[in-house]
Amino acid sequence: MTLTYLITGAGGQLGSEWVRELEAREVEYHAFGSKELDITDKDKTEEVIAEIKPDVIINTAAYTKVDLAEEEPDKAHKINGEAVEIL
Repeated sequence: MTLTYLITGAGGQLGSEWVRELEAREVEYHAFGSKELDITDKDKTEEVIAEIKPDVIINTAAYTKVDLAEEEPDKAHKINGEAVEIL
């Protein structure tokens, strides 16, 4: 059985490592950086998932600016909390 993977946060360090690994294994995947897929956009994210129909979703997207998280708590929560629920 061949699995289809969807990777979010593919522009980051962890996401790019997943892309490299899946390429090496020659498996089907779809990778999105934040510019290609804003996972906080529920409608768009659900549309992409419905279109691709992945067997596995690897979410490496995250708000990682620890120092700014206190100044932007809503943004951090939206990316690290609410978006995960959408996925």
